[in-house]
This record gives sequence, C-alpha cells and structure tokens, in this order.
Amino acid sequence: MPQYPLRLPEDLYQRSQHLADQQGVSLNQFFLYAVANLAAEIETRSFFHQRSSLTPEEASVVGLSILDKIPNLPPLAGDELPEPTTRRDAAPRKKTRAKAQRLKG
Repeated sequence: MPQYPLRLPEDLYQRSQHLADQQGVSLNQFFLYAVANLAAEIETRSFFHQRSSLTPEEASVVGLSILDKIPNLPPLAGDELPEPTTRRDAAPRKKTRAKAQRLKG
C-alpha cells in the first residue's frame, strides 16, 4: 500500500485525533475513512453533473435503457392498479357551493 506523509496544522490534528478516539478507530483509519468519504462525494457530484448535462433526448434514452432491464411480469398481489372509474360510476358530487350560499342568505 502506498504511503503519503501528511502535514496537518496542530489544531486539525488534535480534532482528528479526538474524533478518531470517539469512533474507537486509529488515526490512520479515521483519515482513510475521511478521504474515502470525500472521494465518493466528489465522484457522486461529478456523476450527477455529467448526467444533468445530457439533452432531454439523451436522458430519455438512458432512462428507457434502464426500464428495458425490468422483466415484464404481472404485478404482485396487492400491487395491481385499481380499475378506472368513469364519471357515471363515481359518487354524485355534493353541491357544497350552493348550500353555502343558502346558509349565508
């Protein structure tokens, strides 16, 4: 494993040592965690920045390619869509506005 000498201001060293002690890890492990965490954050931002620079058409192709990987299976029990209702099947609307006007008058 490559080694890298790290120079830290005294206050940052003390804070890092205190945090490592709180986490119950060595200072080396703490620095590895911190660097890995920051690297992942920067890579994630870069990924989403790159994705956001896609044109809508390119984004659509990427999205559809992801959806194409989903198998075409019937929904699991309880995940089915409800049957659509038509206006005739729906319950009659209450005339709340007219009723409110009558109560005012």
